[in-house]
Amino acid sequence: MLALMVASTTSAAAQTFASRDTLRFDLQPQPLAAALNAYSATTGLEILYDSAVVGQRRSSAVQGGFSPAEGLRKLLAGTGLTAVAIAKDAVTIQEPPVARPPVDPDLLPERSAHRSYYGAMQLALEQAFCRDAELQPGDYRAVMTFKIAGDGRINGARLLGTTGSPDRDEKILHALEGLSLESPAPADLAQPIMMVILPRASGTSLECTTAR
Repeated sequence: MLALMVASTTSAAAQTFASRDTLRFDLQPQPLAAALNAYSATTGLEILYDSAVVGQRRSSAVQGGFSPAEGLRKLLAGTGLTAVAIAKDAVTIQEPPVARPPVDPDLLPERSAHRSYYGAMQLALEQAFCRDAELQPGDYRAVMTFKIAGDGRINGARLLGTTGSPDRDEKILHALEGLSLESPAPADLAQPIMMVILPRASGTSLECTTAR
């Protein structure tokens, strides 16, 4: 199955990220992309981000002994970006999602409605990916963000990093952009939505279970 996240993370990934040993950092303020590369070299963590989001932002200094989580928080201070642990060895950098409150508070959906919508969304995405042998989850990692328009159509899909195959990267974006969900998103659903595909080595079952 696929994992859907909205600016959050699994508790296991978060705990692993937060509990790593203290490391020595000596990072000066610099272009954020360069700082993230240096941070990755220091920690051994894979840092995934959209270059358009990182843009011209600059990092804060990180000097001294910190855990990887503390070091990254200091590095991102003042950028308006947040770090999301998606696996024990991978972190994404993204903008905080924007919540959409409904006009009428009486129409505010219950959280159970969100869970139901995520389930339907995950099923639709799983079906779309399982139609193509190259996209079937199992031996690659991919992190994507996208938004859902008022008519239920997915748009603004972005791939954070690469799966290791340019052809597969292109197919993933094409599959997402061409997908239309049966119903629009709940009015207050935080967007963009993050989708993560983890390899079998992560210990997560990723077999296609829907009809192809």
